[in-house]
Amino acid sequence: MPIHLVVPANQPPGPVTYAVRTIDRAGRISERTATWNVVGDVTPPVITAVDLSPMRPGDLYVAGDVVAITARATDDVQVSRIRIEVGGRTAESETSPATLVWIAPPAATASTFTITVTAMDLAGNARTASRSISVSPRAD
Repeated sequence: MPIHLVVPANQPPGPVTYAVRTIDRAGRISERTATWNVVGDVTPPVITAVDLSPMRPGDLYVAGDVVAITARATDDVQVSRIRIEVGGRTAESETSPATLVWIAPPAATASTFTITVTAMDLAGNARTASRSISVSPRAD
């Protein structure tokens, strides 16, 4: 009967030896070992999208607008965290997608804000992407 073992995602690279000991109904003992080389995850996640809702031409919003920022990422093993930061606000998620709801702040003149998205995998590899949005004063 095959035995299935799961190697933890945070297992350090290098040789790993597992020993399996079995005892049958007659009391006979059998032990087998297997060694293999664990290759570390060196590939950072890929940020596949940073979407704004509602979408506005030129990513131009007006002070007071509510903007939902959604970030998506993938990884060859597993994404462990996605962080979105903009204008002093931060949201994190352990799964993709991550969403942050942001209210465009009051502005006396047109202002640009940078949305920064960081995706991290279980091995600690990280990738960052950014997108700029503009906020203009409300014409009341």
